[in-house]
Amino acid sequence: MLHLDPPDPIVRLASATNAGDTVAFLAVLSPDVYVNDWGREFRGHTGAASWNETDNIGVGAQITLGETRRGDAEDDWVVDVNVRSHRFNGAGTFTLTIKDGLITRLITG
Repeated sequence: MLHLDPPDPIVRLASATNAGDTVAFLAVLSPDVYVNDWGREFRGHTGAASWNETDNIGVGAQITLGETRRGDAEDDWVVDVNVRSHRFNGAGTFTLTIKDGLITRLITG
C-alpha cells in the first residue's frame, strides 16, 4: 500500500486541535461540514463547534497523525490517528472528505 502525506487541511485540523485554537479549527471546515463521531452527528459550524467543545479542543485533545491513504471516493482520505485527551485516549481512524481546500466531512472511528 502506498503511504501518503496527509493533505494540508488534515494537517491544519490536527495543528489547530493541538494548539487549542478553535478559530483555526473551524476555519478548516466547510460551512456545511458533517461530523460523525461514533454515530453522533453534528452539522455545520454550529454543530462542529459543539462537538469541538465536548470531544476535541474542549477536552484538551492532542492528535498525532499516522498512516494516510486515499479513501473510496475521489475526495476522501483515511488517516490513522492517536488521540489523547481528558475524555478519550487511544488509536482510531478519521475518514475525511476535502473539497476546495476545506473539510466537508469528518467521521471518527
